Amino acid sequence: MSKRINILLITVMILLMMTQFSFAEGLFDEDDNTVTDWEKSVVKATGYGVAPDYITNEAQAKIMAREAAITMAQRRLLETIKGVQIDSEQTVKNAQVQSDIINKRVSGMVKGAQIIEEKKVADNVYQVIVQVKFYGKDGIMKAIFPSISEESTETSDNNDSSDLDFNNDSHDYNNSEEVDTLVQSDYTGVIINTLNIDAKPALAPKVYDESGSLVYGISKIQSDGVITQGIVGYNRSLADAKANPRVGKNPLIINAIEAKGRYGTDLVLSQKDARTLDQVGRSNGVFNNCKVVIVLN
Repeated sequence: MSKRINILLITVMILLMMTQFSFAEGLFDEDDNTVTDWEKSVVKATGYGVAPDYITNEAQAKIMAREAAITMAQRRLLETIKGVQIDSEQTVKNAQVQSDIINKRVSGMVKGAQIIEEKKVADNVYQVIVQVKFYGKDGIMKAIFPSISEESTETSDNNDSSDLDFNNDSHDYNNSEEVDTLVQSDYTGVIINTLNIDAKPALAPKVYDESGSLVYGISKIQSDGVITQGIVGYNRSLADAKANPRVGKNPLIINAIEAKGRYGTDLVLSQKDARTLDQVGRSNGVFNNCKVVIVLN
């Protein structure tokens, strides 16, 4: 009877601990065991392990419970990463299906996930929390970047100048006195606000003008910033975005007018704001240094 009571108590404790992220702060998607935090650019997962009843050695029981917890956490982490949006059309899972190389990279990244917390939470019960970052040398973006860069190149090659070239006659963004004045203000970054728009976060979002021409995306960047810090950062309020060191002390602030794409991760700007963004982004090195933050209200 006492053994059944102990098992019941352990089960209750685990269920309570599985809700530990319910009040976490940040721009994130969550369930009981995982957190996708777009503001901090990390994915976390929690695992629990219970040592078998026949193990009487305390040290051995801890080792076995810990390994079981790590395995559970990694499995949950992998499933969560698969659902991360790459852009408005695909998730990490899509990229894995399309490429064996990316599938192996993602699996290897999960196996090497950083353990950020671990502890014994009850008799023979161990808890482990693992984390993978979106960006950096061991990040999700590096694992999937070959797929994104190839797609970006193909997109650029398959689009004519009327769709993507901002230097053609219909999109002459370089001859506006208004824009020239803005550039002289020495903007240090760009904040795109999404007031009253149901926009969603992604690893590689795109920004368009009203005519459908690309203003900002991976194909517009000529640096490794995409892998090290991501094409954009995300904040949950305009105040947080202004305080984000990514955009510096004097960011240009513009409003998106629409979210587009299957997952609603791409943004549309007015023609006027698109001209401003293009000029500021290219003239002040904002694009190449990925100094862009999107506010998801």
